[in-house]
Amino acid sequence: MRIAILYNRDIHSNEALNHLIPGLAGHDLGLFFSRGVGANTQRDQRLMRLGFVEQTLFNDLVFPLVEQRQTVGRRLTFAQLAHRAGCAETAIADINSDADRGLLAAFQPDVLVSIRFGQILQPPVLALSPHGTLNLHSGRLPQYRGVMATFWSLLDGADQLGMTLHWIDSEGIDVGPTIATTAQALQSGASYFKQTQGLYRAGVAALLSAIATIVRGQLPESQLPTGEGRYFTFPDADALDRFESNGHRLFSDTDLQDLMAEFLFPEPDSDAPKQA
Repeated sequence: MRIAILYNRDIHSNEALNHLIPGLAGHDLGLFFSRGVGANTQRDQRLMRLGFVEQTLFNDLVFPLVEQRQTVGRRLTFAQLAHRAGCAETAIADINSDADRGLLAAFQPDVLVSIRFGQILQPPVLALSPHGTLNLHSGRLPQYRGVMATFWSLLDGADQLGMTLHWIDSEGIDVGPTIATTAQALQSGASYFKQTQGLYRAGVAALLSAIATIVRGQLPESQLPTGEGRYFTFPDADALDRFESNGHRLFSDTDLQDLMAEFLFPEPDSDAPKQA
């Protein structure tokens, strides 16, 4: 099966792809990435720092150093993942433009998979996939539509976090029929960054199960969400202040140190694998 994966080139998408691509061995993969989520506007400095950590730090500083090494770590960079998938990454400026939609059409996908992709897919794009478009959303739907669902869940005092796998069948944001949801207990004292990273193993497992169902010539069971839920955008200064006053953090130095070690070092006491 030809599977086109649409993603944002941030560290959480990298987490998802590190689980997803090994599970899709034997399929023809196309990797298409957006350069960001939402309009390029000035936000609170705390969000700007988070954005640096989630994208610039790793893409521009860590990954080039990792890719110069002769061995790979427990986690692969985007370039290493593309090599493993046997394809190149393709940058998408506007998926709904004739030019970029043409890039996707040329791949001739059987199914589209969206993970944190930063653009709304309009009907001509959705029509390119005969088996539909799957989206892995990092929040429970319909309660937490939009961006940074983990942040808003923590701010609301939710006792669980989760992900939702659903169909994209229109231009509506996070409103398509739900295929599966996952649940994750809160990690006491863990940051937004850490808890968001932790969602993807179970979420990708649900995604791989749905793809396996499609490969068998069936459609995964799904149901329409009950109610419209709420749509969230990026938090403003007041929401960030309340988040911090409740004892939460966006990220910590330990988060970054632990993650960098996974890119740099193989499993302890194992033979270091050669470059991917």
